[in-house]
Amino acid sequence: MTRHLILLNLFLVIVTDSFSQSFLISEPDLAYDGSRLSITYDLKAGNEKDLFYIWVEIRDTSGNSVHTSSLKGEFGEKISPGNDKTIIWLPAEDSVLNDVDVTVEILGEKYETSFKKGSALITSAFIPGLGLSKIREDSKWWLMSIPVYGAVAGGLFYHFNYLETYEAYSAESEIIPRNDLFSTAQKQSDISAVCFISAAAIWIVDMIWVAASPKRYKPLRYPGISLGYLPAPEGRVSLISFKIDF
Repeated sequence: MTRHLILLNLFLVIVTDSFSQSFLISEPDLAYDGSRLSITYDLKAGNEKDLFYIWVEIRDTSGNSVHTSSLKGEFGEKISPGNDKTIIWLPAEDSVLNDVDVTVEILGEKYETSFKKGSALITSAFIPGLGLSKIREDSKWWLMSIPVYGAVAGGLFYHFNYLETYEAYSAESEIIPRNDLFSTAQKQSDISAVCFISAAAIWIVDMIWVAASPKRYKPLRYPGISLGYLPAPEGRVSLISFKIDF
């Protein structure tokens, strides 16, 4: 019977990069029971609501990827900060037995939102549709401001006409002209109200739309895991090392 021997060799490589300044992956605790390797780490961040993409890369000394279908635990998409996060690997199930020198990398990247909702709301408060244009890139929702401002302008136009007509109505003493002026003033007031209500309705819908827009994240620099398989040659002992990117 061949004895499967795995030596644990821990290497910490500190890598500072602009996209990962706001969080820290602690030095992991490693435990190997002869068949299962447990990796426990802490993920610390300034904001507990931040989410991270954590991934694992296992390669041989030539840089070729090693198959890791047995890898399970707290890695992958939208991992939240916290302590004692665990990743489990069963090397034997991935044919990592005696004679493969490998390195295991645990890396992390923070999800960054693609837009700031507060800023979009303020923008839409002044220019209807512009906030949506910022949220939904390559869109022209700012064109919404044209009918809104047009309705406001129309409302003001008919409102001032109403004031003039009503003033003339108040000064008129003849019954028939007075009734005609009152009817005209009422129509102008109604049109003005319709214009203002239409503008307000579009504006409010735009603000609600911006507020209800779901949070989206910028494309990740490393959005996935690409791993391959390497058979174990004979005559050497497997080495497992860990590199933490933080």
